Amino acid sequence: MKIYNYSRISFEKKLWHEVKNIFNFPEPYRDSELFEKQHIIVVIGKEKSTETRNKEGILGEYSCGRINIYPCPNCTEASIFLTYIHELMHHFVYEFHNNEYFKEWTENFCQVVAWEIFHLAGGYIEGIKKCSNYHFKDEPNVQSKINKIAIFVRKINIAKVSDLKEISLKITKTAVAR
Repeated sequence: MKIYNYSRISFEKKLWHEVKNIFNFPEPYRDSELFEKQHIIVVIGKEKSTETRNKEGILGEYSCGRINIYPCPNCTEASIFLTYIHELMHHFVYEFHNNEYFKEWTENFCQVVAWEIFHLAGGYIEGIKKCSNYHFKDEPNVQSKINKIAIFVRKINIAKVSDLKEISLKITKTAVAR
């Protein structure tokens, strides 16, 4: 995976690489010959105005092995990590459950799984859901975060589509109870 960061936001690239590696994505990935890319590419753009943003302030997109993240001036390391995980989950669905990629359930699945991984990585929100309020707990040991995430991701990697939908529902119920 290649990461290009054009923003002012610094972050722990090791965590991003390790989380991606947990999924055991094939390289080259699906259809890579059509796009002349052999690896996932992540591009974090320069900060832009919040005028065209959703209420959380950050935008991301996934297409053909490329993740684009468009932070606003208020985004934190934790908010771009959450967006990265959400878009990485779209890559997961594309790679391992391609026939399901455009189905309605996948957006919710990507969102709730991203939130779960965000929490396992020590992420939390201080106050309202807004990109400037996303933070990580001070936990210097990246490997302990990776281990927690790996246990969770193993369940997803071996799951059938029906199981993924069930996992999504369970996470949603757990999140509501938090």
